Amino acid sequence: MIEKAADVAHHKVEPDFDHPIPANPTDKEPRDPQEKVKVSATTARLLGELGMPLDMTMAEAAEAQDLFAGHPEKEPGDVYKQGVAVRLSALLNVYDKQIVDDAVQLRHYITNRLIEISSCGTAKDELRALELLGKISDVGLFTEKQEITVTHRTSEELEHAIKERVKRLIHSNIIDVTPEDTELDNLKTQVHETESEPIEDATDDSDAN
Repeated sequence: MIEKAADVAHHKVEPDFDHPIPANPTDKEPRDPQEKVKVSATTARLLGELGMPLDMTMAEAAEAQDLFAGHPEKEPGDVYKQGVAVRLSALLNVYDKQIVDDAVQLRHYITNRLIEISSCGTAKDELRALELLGKISDVGLFTEKQEITVTHRTSEELEHAIKERVKRLIHSNIIDVTPEDTELDNLKTQVHETESEPIEDATDDSDAN
C-alpha cells in the first residue's frame, strides 16, 4: 500500500486572486460552441502536461473533422474526448487565421481596383473611385473628424463657476418696472364720480324749492 502511494504524483497548487471564484459556477460556463471547444482543448493540454497521455487516434481526427465541417446530422454538444478537442481547436484556430488573411487580401484587392478605376478615363467613375479611396480609414481624407477637449477642474472651481452662473441667471430675470395706473384704478375713479353726481342734483333741487 505504501509503494502504490509513492507512485502517485503530487502537484502543489497555489491559489491567487487573479481569477475570482464565481458565485454561481453556471455563469462561467462557455455558451458559444467555439468557446466550448477551446475550453475542452485547454483542459486536454493541461491534463497532458500533468502526465496524462494524449494519444489522438484516426477516428478522433475524423470526428473532429466532421464537427468542424458542421454536418447537420451532427450535434456538437460538449466535447469530452481529448483528441477530438485538441484537433478541433487546431482546426478552428487555422480557420480564424484564414478569415483574417482573407479579409486583408480582400481589402488590398478592393483598394487596387479603386486605384485602377480612378484612371479609367470616365470622369464620373474616376471621381467616385477617388471618393471611396479617400474614405479608407488609413487615408481619412473625406472622413469627418471631431475633436473633444476635456477640461478637468477642481471641486472649488466647479462650485465657483456654478455660483457665478446662478448669479447671472438671477440678475437676468430682474426687470425694472415703472408703476402706472391700472385699468382697475381707472374703473374705481369712474365709479366714484358716477356715485357723486346724484347727490349734487338732489341738493340743487332742494334749494330751488
